[in-house]
Amino acid sequence: MSDKVWTYDRLEDEPLHWYEVFKRYYMLTGLSRSVRKAYVQYLENEKPGSDQLSRATRDKIGQRTGHYWYDIALKWAWKERANAWDLERTDEFKKEVQEARILLMGLTPEAVEALAGALQIPRSQVQAAKEILDRAGVPATSRVDVDATIQLTADEMAAAKDEATEWENSMLEESG
Repeated sequence: MSDKVWTYDRLEDEPLHWYEVFKRYYMLTGLSRSVRKAYVQYLENEKPGSDQLSRATRDKIGQRTGHYWYDIALKWAWKERANAWDLERTDEFKKEVQEARILLMGLTPEAVEALAGALQIPRSQVQAAKEILDRAGVPATSRVDVDATIQLTADEMAAAKDEATEWENSMLEESG
């Protein structure tokens, strides 16, 4: 990979159609994105019921379908640009979490302990998490800014859970 700094914005001379396809069907599909998945999603949305769609969904490795898309993805550096977008979103998310942590630190130790305790009870976990986000001023979890779902692997979920537990323990230590 080169030292070039990539942007997810439209590149010079990039056709508007392919930029829109990149944004909608490739970039916003999350960490498990692929050209084949983008191609199938495009067919599902733009050409439902087409013969191309049935072939694409049957073709497990995507060698026979959307071959032109692989060339386009390489030409316009979809992977590198989507990675740049992911990094920026990750940085923004980390900043939001840090701001929320600072706000939560201003809560009384009893409130922190109560919320942390509620996170341990399965039936109150969602409400406790919502309360924590609410108190921290983090936007509602049901709001989607970019019309995308980030797909995570089991390992990524486990790492996130470990990080949340570590953060919770540090909150309890600092409040107690």
